Amino acid sequence: MIELSLEIIISILIILSSILSLIAAIGLIRLPDTYTRAHAAGIGNTLGITIMMLALSLYFTYFSSVNLLPRIILALVFIFLTAPIANHLITRSAYHIGVPLTKKHKIDELYPVKKEEIQALRAERLQREVREEEDYEKVIQLTQLVDAMRDKRLLQHEQEEAEAFQAEIKTPLSPTEELNDDDDDNTN
Repeated sequence: MIELSLEIIISILIILSSILSLIAAIGLIRLPDTYTRAHAAGIGNTLGITIMMLALSLYFTYFSSVNLLPRIILALVFIFLTAPIANHLITRSAYHIGVPLTKKHKIDELYPVKKEEIQALRAERLQREVREEEDYEKVIQLTQLVDAMRDKRLLQHEQEEAEAFQAEIKTPLSPTEELNDDDDDNTN
């Protein structure tokens, strides 16, 4: 009887974990901006994985001779340490590079606190983009110059070949040259 109730509890936990992970995935698709998407992914997946690990610990404690509880606890600690930090860093970097909030957000509460730092980072990014654009334009100009020089050399070479061909056509062949040409054809 206890085994059956444990199996039911484990099944419910696994289904609940799957539902939470599905909700987090839907939140990634449906939510309007980076910040709310990161929140949905962080909270939903962390809670979903925690419930899944709880189900695993119950299963391996009661139905298996293998003791995986220390590994499961270690995995949970690792998840709890890394997932919130990763989400925080993602949203922080998004804010610093200027990813906009949704239109529903009327007030940016962090802006007055970090105004100078954010403006400096955004100005640096814009300067880098301008430099990259100027470098790109220089590369385009150099490429066009190289293409024009190559086309000019190619046209000049074609003209020289055409002049040489015309000069060769206009010069008559002597009888000895005709014989030498026939001998060359026979040797090949």
